[in-house]
Amino acid sequence: MGADLRALGPHLEQYGVAGALAEPQVTIYDGGGKRYENQRPLAPGTYTVHVTGKNDSEGVVLLEIYEGP
Repeated sequence: MGADLRALGPHLEQYGVAGALAEPQVTIYDGGGKRYENQRPLAPGTYTVHVTGKNDSEGVVLLEIYEGP
């Protein structure tokens, strides 16, 4: 089973969200704290997802996680 992740920043402005993060960056870590290197599909397990802004920028972001077949 896999998962798709999406971080929305700029698209939130069209819904009236002020201060949306301009360039969201997503980093995934496995249960042991090791950075997950974009392997497909995402293997079952425990993960931590960090969303940050480019150049340490800050703002509002919506993180979506979809479980797939």
